[in-house]
Amino acid sequence: MKLALVESQALSLPDQPSIAVLPFVNMSDDQAQEYFADGMTEDLITDLSKISGLFVIARNSSFAYKGKSPDVRQVARELGVRNVIEGSVRRAGDRVRINVQLIDAATGGHRWAERYDGPLSDVFALQDQVTENIIRELAVRLTPGDKARQAEATTDSAEAHDAFLRGWAHYVRSSAEDYAAAIPHFEHAVRLDPNYSRAHAVLASIYQVARIRGWQAHLGLTPDDTLEQAVEHLADAMKRPTPLAHQVASSFFTHQGRHDEAITEAEHAVELDTNDPAGYFAMARALAFAGRSAEAEEFIDKAKRLNPYYPTDYDFYSGVVEFGQERFEEAAVSLENAHKLARDNPGVLMFLIASYGHLNRAAEAEPAMKKLRALASTRSMEWIFSATVLDVRWWRFKHKEDTERLRLGLRRAGVPEFEAEWGLPRSERLSGEEIHTLVFGRTMHGRHPASGIEFTIRRNADGAFMAEGLWNDNGTSRIEDDRLCNQWGKFGASCGVIYRDPSSGSAQSKDYILVQRSGAYPFSILE
Repeated sequence: MKLALVESQALSLPDQPSIAVLPFVNMSDDQAQEYFADGMTEDLITDLSKISGLFVIARNSSFAYKGKSPDVRQVARELGVRNVIEGSVRRAGDRVRINVQLIDAATGGHRWAERYDGPLSDVFALQDQVTENIIRELAVRLTPGDKARQAEATTDSAEAHDAFLRGWAHYVRSSAEDYAAAIPHFEHAVRLDPNYSRAHAVLASIYQVARIRGWQAHLGLTPDDTLEQAVEHLADAMKRPTPLAHQVASSFFTHQGRHDEAITEAEHAVELDTNDPAGYFAMARALAFAGRSAEAEEFIDKAKRLNPYYPTDYDFYSGVVEFGQERFEEAAVSLENAHKLARDNPGVLMFLIASYGHLNRAAEAEPAMKKLRALASTRSMEWIFSATVLDVRWWRFKHKEDTERLRLGLRRAGVPEFEAEWGLPRSERLSGEEIHTLVFGRTMHGRHPASGIEFTIRRNADGAFMAEGLWNDNGTSRIEDDRLCNQWGKFGASCGVIYRDPSSGSAQSKDYILVQRSGAYPFSILE
């Protein structure tokens, strides 16, 4: 997974005790046990995150130091914490040994160190001992809510837990190939323990993300299959909901346009784990689409603080919420940062192009549009034509003005509004002023490209028109930006754009193409 890094000098120490857990070193003779050492680290992060009186750095940022030997004081400065945990894990047969040390980053000195030994079947008890000793050393008082969350066991099966850790090692890489590799491990975990809520939540997340990103083919599934699997596993996960289950539910509701429910689910996720940046991110996403961008920005900032080496999506949604507040210069910077690490993300491309459009920087939008065209030509991204050819309804904003802001930015940048436009050169597209000069007070004569049926549209200087032939109707025309919009008597409202016909040889021939939802229509102007 590609990660960004927030500027370290901006990170001040939190008011409460703060801690980062660095990846435990695998001391086993078998390097294949790396997943187990990583899993022990992540379990400890998860357990400590349940404590409301602690500030715990997220897994993504802690694991940025995996395989390195950094100075603990430097790590603490970069992550903005006072305490750092280091450790190692040795697994041999059915025995586990865990070495842990708590370091005061201000001095570099050890505050506490301990070794834990036991059979693999007692791994949960060993983990609990580590967590309890750290909490005691940091003098954190547990609230009733903390104690209740600590008492919640995700599974009692050490074998199911091991399968979960094997799957998690792939899941956190967040690629289509790793998702496909992770699924069998999580499915094995839920076969061993059908009530393993966290495993069901991860499976729901995998299928939901695959559905959104167009990764179904990598999983050997259809879009309907992924939706069905996501729904089924989410239903099982919500029987004993974890923060991730609420995050996935929030994503579902956001994409369905059920904004209040999306916000409620994100609130539950944050309540269950105040140290999980993914919960704050889910809240930011829900608020952004509910038209509450200023509030959403606060949650994005919280997510970034907990996860300084944050995923690309954080910059993406920073751009979305800045765009929603019409801070287009800032949005462009955030989206450019996201695009550097996620060049195949069509959502990033859409909002980046729209930001350029509002800033009248169409030339800078052109490379992003070429990338969008390239993505649209791939089988796995066929949905781009329906989602990005200015059919912005795929982005389920609650308020029309948010949808129109995106639509207008794309239009101003010159993004093709209709499928037939994608093969036409941008340089030949007429501006609104050029369209007005061309067709108002004049007569258009053309034909249907497939049937050859001709049409004539006589339009006066005020925009009133009479159409004959292919279209027999009357109406009025107006110019909206660079579009010719018609209000027909029988056919209702429609808009289109006009290009000089690149096959005509020269602009002096007065041959043009009208492009609209129903197709592309060559025409000339009758004098």
